[in-house]
Amino acid sequence: DPGSLSENGKFKSPFPHSWKGADGLYFVGFAGKGLVGAATDAERTAADIKRQWGNSEREQPFLAVQ
Repeated sequence: DPGSLSENGKFKSPFPHSWKGADGLYFVGFAGKGLVGAATDAERTAADIKRQWGNSEREQPFLAVQ
């Protein structure tokens, strides 16, 4: 969502709520908080995807890691 970013390329919502935009678009590392902020964004993104994946009605996982 282009409206989620300010003119300087940072997400408009303040950290720590700067990782998820509208329509399921994720913004990892746009908070301007360096590697710690990017890592926090990545962890929240992964947790959100995991939660959504668990709520799906799939019978088999898309990717099985063994």
